[in-house]
Amino acid sequence: MNNISLTVKIERAISELRRGGKLVISDNNTGYSVLLVASELIHDDTIEELSKLARSRPNIILSQNRCRALGIRDASEPCSVLINNSWSINDILSLCMPLTGHEIPKLDGVLPESNQGIVSSCILLLRQSRLLPAGLMAIISSVSIEKINKWTFRNNLIHVNVSDIKSYEKISANSLIMEVK
Repeated sequence: MNNISLTVKIERAISELRRGGKLVISDNNTGYSVLLVASELIHDDTIEELSKLARSRPNIILSQNRCRALGIRDASEPCSVLINNSWSINDILSLCMPLTGHEIPKLDGVLPESNQGIVSSCILLLRQSRLLPAGLMAIISSVSIEKINKWTFRNNLIHVNVSDIKSYEKISANSLIMEVK
């Protein structure tokens, strides 16, 4: 894929995230695909929609810095948090960002994630979208990596690969020009 096509593809994915849409992200190395939604744009039905579409329960993904702010020990990488069925939208949002007057819920399940994995790529894409580096992510359990493009098309979703996100970051960095006055 050339740089222009890649840029258009990722910019379209960024626009989808910014408007509150769902995005499919795949990692060919691991064979996993996930649905991603930006945390600050979730609504009452988001968890149910993600669960139904992906056929798995979503987790909250958090950047390394947010994990540290929440007091999660050994936060040397991003993490994912299991969502408790009793949590409200504000409980979920309070984990993603400080909410005035709302207590952070008790965390029962925190999973460390790799700095090189699909969660890191999701967080990178959220940052590139100028959104909070936190979101809801559900593993697409019912579709193999070989069939994910057709599934994505059938469900009217945008699909990007981890390698596309990393390439876009390099292209964006290389296009910066230092201007001296």
